[in-house]
Order: sequence, then C-alpha cells, then structure tokens
Amino acid sequence: MELQQLSYFILTAEYENISQAAKALYISQPSLSASIHRLETELGMKLFDRQGRKISLNDNGRQFLETARTVLSLLEKSKLHASVTDQPSGIIRIAMHVMSEQFLLCLENYNRYNPHVQFQISEAAQNSPQQSFATADFVVFSGEDADCPHIPIDTQFLCAIVPCTHPLANQNTLHLIDLKEEDFVFIALNGTTLERAYRLCLASGFTPRVRYLVNGIYMKTCLISSQAAIGIVPSTDLRLLTHNTTLKSIPLEQTSVPSLKIQLGWEDKEYISEAVSDFRKYALHFFQNISEAED
Repeated sequence: MELQQLSYFILTAEYENISQAAKALYISQPSLSASIHRLETELGMKLFDRQGRKISLNDNGRQFLETARTVLSLLEKSKLHASVTDQPSGIIRIAMHVMSEQFLLCLENYNRYNPHVQFQISEAAQNSPQQSFATADFVVFSGEDADCPHIPIDTQFLCAIVPCTHPLANQNTLHLIDLKEEDFVFIALNGTTLERAYRLCLASGFTPRVRYLVNGIYMKTCLISSQAAIGIVPSTDLRLLTHNTTLKSIPLEQTSVPSLKIQLGWEDKEYISEAVSDFRKYALHFFQNISEAED
C-alpha cells in the first residue's frame, strides 16, 4: 500500500465520482480506477458500492476513510517536525519544451515532500532538448529522439481548434485532410522551421494555407481565439483555450496523426547536486507508480 493510493482514495471518497476525482488529480479515469481497485485488493474488501458509473462509499469505505485521513495527518505532522537538514535544498532548473499536467502534478507533490527546493522553470520550445541542458538540469520534451537518459511521463495528441459556428464543429473527430480548405496559424521554430503540425499536413497530402506565422504558443492561441484562423494544438496546450467558450476542440484521428510521448530527460553527469539527485529519484518513482497503475 502506498501513500499515493491513500491520497487518491480520499479524494475519490470526497467526490464519490471517478471522473471528477481524476480531473482534480490530473490523471486519467482508468489510472484512478486501477489504483482504487488495487487498494481494495490489498485490503481484501470493497470500499465503494457501484451502480453503473455511480459510486458511493460503503460502511468499509467510511471506516477506512477515517483511517486514511489519520495516517496522512500523522505523516504531515512528522514532516513539520523533521529537521531541515534531513532534506536537500537548492535550485532545480527545468526547461519545458511542452506542457505536461502529469509533470506539474509531480512538482506539486514533490514540493509537499520537500519544501526546501526552488524550481526555476523556463519555456524552451525554440531549442533542441540537448541545447537546453546548457542551462537546465531536466528537460521536458516530446518525441523519442533525444541523446540523453529519459523516461516517458505523459502522452500528447493533436486537436483541431475551430469556432463553434464552423461547419466542422459538430464532429467528434477529424482527419487532417478534412482541414485542407482552411486558413491556418502555425508556429515558426527559430523563425524558419514550421512546427510539426505543418509537416503532418504535408504528409496527409495537402499544403496548408498559412495565414499567420508566430513565434510562440501564446500568440497562436490569441489568433485562434480571435477566430482569425484555425489551429492545430497539442492536447497539452488546450488549457490555454479553456476560457474561450466560442471555440471547439476536436481530436484528430491517430491513424493520420500519431500521438507523441512526452519525456523527462536529464544529463548523465558525474556530479549533480543533492537536490537534483533527490528530485530525479522522486520523479522516477512517481512516474513508475503511474505506469504500474495504468497497466
């Protein structure tokens, strides 16, 4: 039994809704369901009564909820009384080529575990992962082609973003070829190389009409929000558009647009600080637990 399982159980018990609890935890519903099932198996008893998609705490669950809250409360108190020297302090530098909600959750949990470390996070979309190591201890990037140790931490898929009044807005999914008559906004990496979405359009058999070229995701989402053009946006950046109710995000079929693994990479250095070493161990364990829960 792991502390993460207890945290997941407590939040699920409070919501009595797998979908809402998974959203609050920034994990998938199958991952949360697997974690709850594994906890029930280890305890040898059911904690929830299930009727279709609805769940509710049963007597076992209500009794165990008190126990779980007590355990986590005692743990927090013990952390408060622990000596500062028990945990490493310092600065950890992270270069973010892509956003990852799973990685943000890892940072949040680590900050609770060790509040003596400061994270310095920079956006690094214009550099290669290898270039970013000049000023970073860790790099979050998409793809597989990195000459450094790395682990998968998340999955990125692409969505088309169109106005709610667009003829395609009522579609549940799209193929890239469905967008061949549209005006696009793309990011130009390093001022010249267009982003992956442009190359995928070419691979799908059409040359997209490039109405706007911008140098970053912020300006791209601004133009999409103003309905000046449509865009193809990674799922990891959809949060930048959630405030705009006039737009519709439509997943692109993975048969034409394969998903990408988001990776956490680091350099294999002879010397690293205690803070960097401690966070690397924590992150490896954190994402290994998520992977096992999904399996």
